[in-house]
Amino acid sequence: MYNNRWIVTNNIARDTETNLEWLLNFNGSEAPVSCDEALSMGKRFGKGWRLPTVRELQSIMLKKAKNNLHIDTDIFSDVSRTTYIVWSDEQMCIGHHWMVAHFGIGIISSFYKDSRYSVRLVRNRW
Repeated sequence: MYNNRWIVTNNIARDTETNLEWLLNFNGSEAPVSCDEALSMGKRFGKGWRLPTVRELQSIMLKKAKNNLHIDTDIFSDVSRTTYIVWSDEQMCIGHHWMVAHFGIGIISSFYKDSRYSVRLVRNRW
């Protein structure tokens, strides 16, 4: 257990505060994909995995950077300076913009859905 919050086993980080499980070190976290590809990735992976909501992404975002990223790289060691923008499952207003977490600068923002960013999958703890 890390900081009395995280239990990490078998490439899954269990968050004891939110009762969410985050998938670690899977190939979808490395290759940037469009929003549509990201949305289908969780369904293809199965077993309840999905894209996180903005609130869920905010729950793992650090207010103060650690190793130049606003995410705990001791837990999320697969995040790098090339995979620090992550799709959420939320569309912004009406149009072609989708919400993302930007762990490089510690904000939630919106980007055009044809942009290519990383995927982080989450599921509710059973």
